[in-house]
Amino acid sequence: MPAPLEVISESEKTNRLKYIMEKLRESPDPMFVDLISKCLEWDPLKRMTPDEGLSHEWILKGLPPGVLDQHKEQLR
Repeated sequence: MPAPLEVISESEKTNRLKYIMEKLRESPDPMFVDLISKCLEWDPLKRMTPDEGLSHEWILKGLPPGVLDQHKEQLR
């Protein structure tokens, strides 16, 4: 089996990540901050579950309508 094609280089990935982090520092999206804080909660009893994460408002707002409908159907 052939190796997967590399779409972008490691340096480009690093540059994109730096760009995203800079933009988040400039004007953080409160819903994104909420998602990350719940994912990184130290106490496992308080931490967001994977299903809760997939149902989080920030995740849902970024899905195209057709995908959103499929996503909601799968979570039922």
